[in-house]
Amino acid sequence: MKKIRFLFFLALLLMTAVGAKADGLVVTSNDIGKVICTDGSLYATVSAAGYAGKTPVAMIAYIDTQNHTGLAIALEDAVVNMYAGCEWSEIDTHVQTWVSNNVYTVANATWKVPTATEWQQMLIGCGANGSVSDDLPNVSLSYVGINTLLGNNAYETSQLVTQWPESYWTTTEDNESKAWYAAFSNTYNNMFFVSGEKTNAYTVRPCLSFDVAEPIRITAADAQIGWVICTDGTVVASAAAATAASKTAAAMIASVDTENG
Repeated sequence: MKKIRFLFFLALLLMTAVGAKADGLVVTSNDIGKVICTDGSLYATVSAAGYAGKTPVAMIAYIDTQNHTGLAIALEDAVVNMYAGCEWSEIDTHVQTWVSNNVYTVANATWKVPTATEWQQMLIGCGANGSVSDDLPNVSLSYVGINTLLGNNAYETSQLVTQWPESYWTTTEDNESKAWYAAFSNTYNNMFFVSGEKTNAYTVRPCLSFDVAEPIRITAADAQIGWVICTDGTVVASAAAATAASKTAAAMIASVDTENG
């Protein structure tokens, strides 16, 4: 089927064009490694974001194209006291305090402590070979990809590992007294999981969890000048038809090119 190109107009053009999910971020798997700012915008590097007057806070590390979700790793640890880790029971409080103190709230995204699964997804999303596994004692993934992207596109201090090994809590419990932490070895350049006492103090590196805006899918049969596109991505004959169907009309098809992509 030939691709269709549309020219849209109306006040809500931008919201409709970026996708049917109004509360999602406009990102694709090609954006892995880009930094995300507090207003939800993306830039290739921290420097580019700074020149634009933005505040970069995380780097896109994983996109789930099937479930339309994604993860971005914070550019710094959520430490309330310099060089101090925290017990497992305090990890959420540390993240909330860190976000509040630095005004790091990001539009259409939620800060959280990664689960063991999410740590694996972010490393694999940034180039590590392997697949997500629930067999945590036997997980071993390279962190070179994510560490290199953080160093190149953000700051050297953003890297998960520099000259010393590092340990980051996950929210995944092992049992009543233990939880899993992600251990980053600077000797083997890999990450593995260790079950540690919840009273131990380890570092917290938050991640952003977000929905990905789903693109509008329109076929040649929908391409009729004067028809309207709704905020959920559907196309109907008129604004009245949208209202009758309990939908919100957002833009009108003004031009159709069925010959060129």
